[in-house]
Amino acid sequence: MARLGKHKIYTILDSHFDLFSRDFCGEGVPSFYAPAWNTLDHSCPMSLTGIMFSTFGQCKPFSSFNLPQGDDGYPDMEECFKRKFIDIYTAPEVASAYEAFW
Repeated sequence: MARLGKHKIYTILDSHFDLFSRDFCGEGVPSFYAPAWNTLDHSCPMSLTGIMFSTFGQCKPFSSFNLPQGDDGYPDMEECFKRKFIDIYTAPEVASAYEAFW
């Protein structure tokens, strides 16, 4: 980015990542940034968002998707793509990982 700036080229860095990391069928941060599984929330939080997600049938634990692991130890991406993005995105473990990271 510094080299681009020297040439008057402005850069916008988008730290956007979906589903946090490969640990949750996503992409983004390397897995070593993902919190330990035993430190994550595995049930829907009693917050406005959590109650809303639960009301609409969301906020299901990640384990409820029964995703097989690939040879790399992560959830099999072919199986991940068969699930609705919003289902996994609203899993309490994903929200908990984001909260721990930020």
